[in-house]
Amino acid sequence: LKDAEKPVQQAAVFALGRIGPENTAHVAEALIAVAKNGEEPELRREAMTSLTVLGDQGTAVLTAATTALADADPTIRRLAVATIVKFGTAAQPADADLVRSFTTDADKLVRSGALRALCVSRADRKTLIPLMTERLVGTKADPDFEVRIAICEELAGFGAEGKPAVPALQNARRDGQIKVREAAAAAIKTIEKPPAPPKE
Repeated sequence: LKDAEKPVQQAAVFALGRIGPENTAHVAEALIAVAKNGEEPELRREAMTSLTVLGDQGTAVLTAATTALADADPTIRRLAVATIVKFGTAAQPADADLVRSFTTDADKLVRSGALRALCVSRADRKTLIPLMTERLVGTKADPDFEVRIAICEELAGFGAEGKPAVPALQNARRDGQIKVREAAAAAIKTIEKPPAPPKE
């Protein structure tokens, strides 16, 4: 990592995320240090990629990924949400930052990724329904249809818990994009699906 040649540094960063070290925390610490290097965007991207692949779930990694949600580079922000998703419910400390990314980030892939991270990190995901439906229909709806599709698909994953979202999904069936209409219809079908009869 301290080699004078940048290609060697990049190769080292790449390797560290993929060699399956016994002490992932030690490797994560080295990768985080590279990820914080504001002067080398290519190295920072490679470091964040390796952190995502490494899979270390230490507090330092979550903090670094959460901080990276504000990075000027959209690729790094995408990698940051991909890293946070892997934390599952342990990512709850990043909740406020994820909500901010979901509602305000300029990159649609970051917004979709932040939504995925919110859905896996919240212990009670039903609490996300008002925010999700607000971004699905109405004056605050997400401007990119791909994100609106992602909202429908995440709501479908709620199953019966998603019933409070059905009115908004019904409105989304009138969306200007046919793929959003189809995703909304599929979500309603999944949410309203009768429960399976108990096994005898």
